[in-house]
Amino acid sequence: MCLPLVVYALGATVAAGGMKMYGEKQQAKAASKMYQYQASLAQQQSRLSKEYAAEQKKNLEKTSFENISAVQNQAAEQSKQLARDVSRLTGTQRATMGALGIGGVTAVDISLDTFDKAKMDELAIRYNANVKSYQIGQQAKGEVWTLGEETKFKSFALESEAVQYGAAAKNAKRAGNIAMTGTLLSTASQVALMGSKVKL
Repeated sequence: MCLPLVVYALGATVAAGGMKMYGEKQQAKAASKMYQYQASLAQQQSRLSKEYAAEQKKNLEKTSFENISAVQNQAAEQSKQLARDVSRLTGTQRATMGALGIGGVTAVDISLDTFDKAKMDELAIRYNANVKSYQIGQQAKGEVWTLGEETKFKSFALESEAVQYGAAAKNAKRAGNIAMTGTLLSTASQVALMGSKVKL
């Protein structure tokens, strides 16, 4: 074999091996960056999920407070209306009883009975408003709890995904280094084999 051809062949083999190693390094670098990008996306989604849940929690609590206030205000208005109605009714009763000549214990009993029934109605209005307010509050607490648990689960899954992508990025670099080492050894063995066949 002619020495210049051998030198060219050896040079070409070394160059091809170097190019292959460079390509493997670039491929490993690109894969690692892609996995790092995926990891950062998963972390960002986890953060956004927590921020969204915090905002939703505020909205649920605010809505619950507003609904409870509306129920209590409505009950207060109903109580006032009931008091006005009872006042008119007792006034009408007194006038009617006075016109009919009814007085004494009977008139007082009728007035007290009307007053007692009105108080019972007012207590029923208040009780119903308190029960409804309690239900609204409990429903809001349940929704906030569910939202919190869903957010924890989603954040855990996204953060686990980010860790997996981070590990994949490291593994891509390792795989690239292993491939480059293999190429280096293969190129060296080819060069050595070619060199051993050369007869000076």
